[in-house]
Amino acid sequence: MKLYCYLAGPVEFSDKNEDWRENITTELGKIGIKSLNPIIKPDWLLPQGEKPPVLYGKEISKQLFVNNSYNHEDFEAMKYIREYCMQLINISDFIICRITKTPTSGTYEELGIIKNQNKPVFIWAPEKWLPGWVYAMFSDPFYFVSTKEHLFQKLDFIINNKDELRLEEKLKWLKLFLG
Repeated sequence: MKLYCYLAGPVEFSDKNEDWRENITTELGKIGIKSLNPIIKPDWLLPQGEKPPVLYGKEISKQLFVNNSYNHEDFEAMKYIREYCMQLINISDFIICRITKTPTSGTYEELGIIKNQNKPVFIWAPEKWLPGWVYAMFSDPFYFVSTKEHLFQKLDFIINNKDELRLEEKLKWLKLFLG
């Protein structure tokens, strides 16, 4: 059984929104986990013959706010992108969310949806900065990490020590254990 991990984090105003996702995707692939990257739109998720919008993330933000010109087509493209991200969240088994000081609104919406779906989520805060609201939603310290190495230590523990997890955590990771 293949596990899917959604990679949440700032896109719209981020200068380096792909770098960390590409690196994590490679590492997750080594342990048999498929990444769902909101930057890279897999063809298998698009209706046959449909193409994603030309602009994405920061490019749309620049287009929307240059000289206070708001283009209706660009706002419509953002609706498409939001729906695409919601699809990725819905098919994911767990989430890695990278929180930085970069302004973001989509990431926080995604975290709310993930919380309601009761999916496991790792909060990766490399800048050791975290909004109180995020901590209030996900207050189990087990899921907070500050480095990529720490994140993979936690994943390794879950995969190799499943009998030592609390019942609540076992239920969240049931798909992993059955795979």
